[in-house]
Amino acid sequence: MVTIGRPNLWLILIIIGQVSELTQFFFDTLAVSYNQPKFCSNVSWNQNATIFANSSTIGTTPYSIFINTDNTIYALNRIHNQIQMWLNDSMNLTRTISGGFSNSWSIFVTTNGDIYVDNTNTSSSVDKWALNSNSSVPVMYVSSACYSLFVDINDTLYCSINALHQVVTKSLNSVSNMTTIVAGTGCPGSISNMLYSPRGIFVNTNLDLYIADYTNNRIQLYQSGQLTGTTVTGVTSLTTTVTLYQPTGIVLDADNYLFI
Repeated sequence: MVTIGRPNLWLILIIIGQVSELTQFFFDTLAVSYNQPKFCSNVSWNQNATIFANSSTIGTTPYSIFINTDNTIYALNRIHNQIQMWLNDSMNLTRTISGGFSNSWSIFVTTNGDIYVDNTNTSSSVDKWALNSNSSVPVMYVSSACYSLFVDINDTLYCSINALHQVVTKSLNSVSNMTTIVAGTGCPGSISNMLYSPRGIFVNTNLDLYIADYTNNRIQLYQSGQLTGTTVTGVTSLTTTVTLYQPTGIVLDADNYLFI
């Protein structure tokens, strides 16, 4: 547990290895996906954190943070409606992006440096800031806030809509504004085809979708093209090894470990 800035602002990682035989079956089929971190075999976590941004820098509600493969850190400052960037190992703010978005919930950065940001509060859209651009363009229109964003290897944009209990997608290569529901029915529930206030999402190269199913206290895996999920971990999994309480974010690393 790392406390950043204020005692009530926590960044929590739960590392799950070999969660169950069922989970391992799925893991064995996975490849290295978009923005999967790769740790050395003897990696260990430093017990003491280095504070590079506190509430005076990032505000008191930095709901979304993104770290790319170059260790550049992106964070949302919801107080001042900014995207802030720190280069690898930098203690000083490198760049600030602002204009046209407010009270955003999520960001995602592609390998070419394009930044996608939830802008549903202002224009009911997800906007893209191209690398070094001074303005943004809308790329997806949605009716409620995207609590998490993800762009897969096929340039498909995913939005986790907490209030509608579903995950929707749109191809970034299409001019159509139509979105496709890939998980959830639109109603809250705990059976295998339903979600309850989903938050964090992650998509691997098989286009399998992992969802932090917040109110159901579980992680759901939707294999590509399927509208029914399997509980990877949580109290309803086939082999309960880790219990969760309101998970909000999820990442799959290059060795197929989940970080929740």
